Amino acid sequence: MQNAGGDLQVLCAKGAPALSTFKLSQLQTSIDELAGLSLQSLQSRFCYFLSTDLSSELQNQIDDILGLVEAELVQKSALFSDSSILVLPRLGTTSPWSTKATEILHRCGFVGVGRIERGIVWNFQADQALSDSQRRQFELLLMDRMTESVIFSADQIPLIFKHSSRKQTTAINVMDDGVEALRSANRKMGLALSESELEYLNHWCVKEGRNPTETELMMFSQVNSEH
Repeated sequence: MQNAGGDLQVLCAKGAPALSTFKLSQLQTSIDELAGLSLQSLQSRFCYFLSTDLSSELQNQIDDILGLVEAELVQKSALFSDSSILVLPRLGTTSPWSTKATEILHRCGFVGVGRIERGIVWNFQADQALSDSQRRQFELLLMDRMTESVIFSADQIPLIFKHSSRKQTTAINVMDDGVEALRSANRKMGLALSESELEYLNHWCVKEGRNPTETELMMFSQVNSEH
């Protein structure tokens, strides 16, 4: 740990397994079937990221913080390799876990921690190197595209703690382009809405005489999700 003069730093730690052996085995079987892969092994561990000012007082508390989550510090680069995938809450957002865990740390007196966030690092072995398309398909099977992101290098880790500026809500031009506008938005946003749901939305828009926003479409998808 360097730069102890108050500069904001991000510490990385690796913790306990994220899934049981049984659930990992089930997931590995599903991945082999859906992605056409033949994985020899699949492992998952929680990883933690702390934004801190690294004051001398906080340095003495780091071990206590990591003890709470049963984790140990690692180099940022250790989380990345050709046989690993790092899945995090969607960049630009704060996960519910982070909100609660950060509040607990602050209440316990760890005021030097700006925020703590949690992700999962997946390590795997395959019979052969994955193509770009196979790896992308693999990544999608390990994450929820609505709420999670994959990062690919240590340089991207600080983005975990950067919030996106608010953007003007984009309307979907159903009034001019009909249900095809909804189909296009459904593909672009990865919402997996069924054709009957898109037809229902199209009918609603025509009835109301207005275009829906991307936010409204996302909320409709979440309400109708099996999750």
